[in-house]
Amino acid sequence: VSLSAAMAGMAALVALLAVLEVIVQVDTASGKQNGGLDEYDRKCEEIVAHSRQAGQFFNSGRQAEAHKKLEDAEASFRAAKKLQPKEPQAYISIATTMLNAQHFDDSVRYWNEAAPLMPKGRAREWAAGRATWAKYGKVSTKRDTVYANGQGNLTEALKLMEQQLQIFPDFPSLHHDKATALVMISALQEDVTADALGEFGQAQETSLRAWRAGLRATGASKCCESCGGVVVDWPGHLAGGRGGGLAAVDWVVDPADGQRYGCSAAGCEDEGFLDGRAFVARFEGSVGGPGIAIAGGDGLILDEAGCWLFLPSSGRWAQGARNLQMLELWTGPPSPHDTDPPFTFHDHNRGQFPNGGRVAKVRSEGKVASIVQFAAVSFFHFATEVLGRLLVLQRRGVLEDPEVKLLLPKVAGIGSKASGKGGKKQKGFAAEALELLAGDIIAADRAIWLRTDGPPDVRLRAKTLFYADWRLPAEPGADGSHCATPRSVLRLVRSELMGEPSIADGAEDSRGALVFLSRAGQTMRGALKDEAKLERGLQEIARSSRPPLEFVRFGQESRTLREQVALFRRARSAVGVHGGAFTNLLFSGAGTPVFELGFQSPFAGHYRHLAAAMDLRSVPLPLMADARGMGAREVELAGGGVDAALARVREALLGGSVGRDGARREEL
Repeated sequence: VSLSAAMAGMAALVALLAVLEVIVQVDTASGKQNGGLDEYDRKCEEIVAHSRQAGQFFNSGRQAEAHKKLEDAEASFRAAKKLQPKEPQAYISIATTMLNAQHFDDSVRYWNEAAPLMPKGRAREWAAGRATWAKYGKVSTKRDTVYANGQGNLTEALKLMEQQLQIFPDFPSLHHDKATALVMISALQEDVTADALGEFGQAQETSLRAWRAGLRATGASKCCESCGGVVVDWPGHLAGGRGGGLAAVDWVVDPADGQRYGCSAAGCEDEGFLDGRAFVARFEGSVGGPGIAIAGGDGLILDEAGCWLFLPSSGRWAQGARNLQMLELWTGPPSPHDTDPPFTFHDHNRGQFPNGGRVAKVRSEGKVASIVQFAAVSFFHFATEVLGRLLVLQRRGVLEDPEVKLLLPKVAGIGSKASGKGGKKQKGFAAEALELLAGDIIAADRAIWLRTDGPPDVRLRAKTLFYADWRLPAEPGADGSHCATPRSVLRLVRSELMGEPSIADGAEDSRGALVFLSRAGQTMRGALKDEAKLERGLQEIARSSRPPLEFVRFGQESRTLREQVALFRRARSAVGVHGGAFTNLLFSGAGTPVFELGFQSPFAGHYRHLAAAMDLRSVPLPLMADARGMGAREVELAGGGVDAALARVREALLGGSVGRDGARREEL
């Protein structure tokens, strides 16, 4: 809830009063003999006029005049109340005014006073719902202030999220927000892992109920109120004979043949990660039905006929409101009229898309293979998961069928005129990788590009849908489990990219490199305390190595796929703050020491798992955890700071300490 957004033009107030004018006309028509209603109507109109002027003054920065107009609105209300004390319109107008002005306590009071004056039933329920919404607004503004765009006190923000959930316990986005906040503070409070997973589960279940209610309300499905469900274990669902459009699971290798990795020297019996291998799932739409649906920017898989929601390995983190059309079951009726629907569809994007994001005409296809998922265009997720799904589909021969079209996330550089320095065309990693690995599909016009920032509704339906997925290498909540791809698939990505002639051939720099991964300037973890000191120390270590290593600062500058692969192939070590650049370790040699300045949270183990899968040597350098959580902009090394971190790097690369004179000093 933002004051500027709420008061801008008083748009919400005008929308509500457009409905309420009907009540005024009806009441006026039935009470003309009483007299005074014409003057009462004028006073109600004055409330609206003063409110609009207050919004205009506020947007112009004239806050004193804005508050004066709110006082004028209340004066008009008192005059109207004196004329017709039993008419609800003046109460409704002033209550809405105060709600939009974020005078929440006043709004609640006026709504509560309006309710008994309205007809019993829907009208009173509506007024009570508006009072509840005002209470929610008060808590929300406090939460936003405390949260401070992720740079405030997340522990205090969580307390306010609890209050929000007490008001609207079935609001899916609140459960998702709480889960995300718990993830962010998990390095500070180690006992929140189970709670975070539980809240993500609640977010999915409440999203399912609201989506299912929407299907039933529009007649898109006739499934019962308790039919369907959220499916995360696809092979188990199929084995249980529960249907829901899932017709087959084709394992790349028998799951019983999975191997463990990332274990200690003692052995792998019960520790490390389990490569559960990958499979290709085939979905079939019901005969005569609309087909299997792909929804939202995360490409959620839906069987609308049976009200089933299928989440792949990364899907438990997807937000329902960003992908699904949902009825607002958590709020009161949107209108005081009995003839109107009891619930409205949730507009998650607040007017960004027409008609609340509902797609009027959905594209239909016969056979489709999808590689779209949660955070598909984020570098880590794209390189490890999206490309992994593509290669598994290729290995199983799915794309050899010329009738199968490939659904891909829309990435920059494909089909665009993007150019680099000096006007030279330059594609990013994602565009280059897709052209290398799926160029034949793209050239044959078999590619369908899905906007990951588009409307929350079904974007495509297919009679047959193929999707490559896998069992997570670790149980959700265990270190390294977050959106983890099995070693067998990661190594497939590595071998395919590094084996491409355009990547592997040609002259290469044979020098070893010490790569410093800098996040300077980025929103999260973009300001490391004493980063310059750390960088100077790493440069010294690179010079002191035998033979000397080239020091390379890897930041936000643009590099081609070939350049990235070549750099990390010759990396003898990588040091940096937790972030997507560590994904390039896919291309580093076995045994390479990796120093990650990160958080000791199971939700931040992305690159610890990646290091284990690639047989790299992971050396954690913990960052200090505080109430801002893992998304803090400014971060600082714990346990001795930069000096201690440099000592660990020096020990690993040089086998001892090096003094300012460059002489090596062995440490016992």
